[in-house]
Amino acid sequence: MIWLDGLDTPLVRMLEAGFYEEYHQEKQDFGAAVNASQWHYPMSEMRAALLRQAAANTGDAGAGIILEYTNRVTGGPVMPDDRLLYALLRPGEKTQARRHVCRTNYHVVEGCRLLDGGRPAARLEDKDVFTVPTWTFYQHVNSSGRPAFLFSFSDAPVMKALSLYRNETRS
Repeated sequence: MIWLDGLDTPLVRMLEAGFYEEYHQEKQDFGAAVNASQWHYPMSEMRAALLRQAAANTGDAGAGIILEYTNRVTGGPVMPDDRLLYALLRPGEKTQARRHVCRTNYHVVEGCRLLDGGRPAARLEDKDVFTVPTWTFYQHVNSSGRPAFLFSFSDAPVMKALSLYRNETRS
């Protein structure tokens, strides 16, 4: 079990929008079971969908195979201020070098990968977590003989809503 929080706390603090309310009872009742929730996205389903897309070769050249988590009810973003992605890089595949104005946090779910930001590459193993700072070139490389799976979340929706989002690729 890995618990990885992706919170908007820095943004909420900067906007001075934090608040809380006292609960009207001493104890809160249990809610619905987790798998009955619109927030439940089994990793096995996401992995199977990525493998189907890889077999059909429907990935974006230079980006790998990417699925964006969407709200099961509205079809929109799962969270209004975070973009959640699950990606697959096939053995030997590498992404195009890119940078964007948003911070992106990654979790290496499975597969050995290299991250190259124009500096010496960093070797990343299963279960590693790392952040790519804003406006920093990076490139993912799967140098292993097995698929690499990568979960990420970023504040791109906030940057886009504020008309601050910029991105750039490098040949």
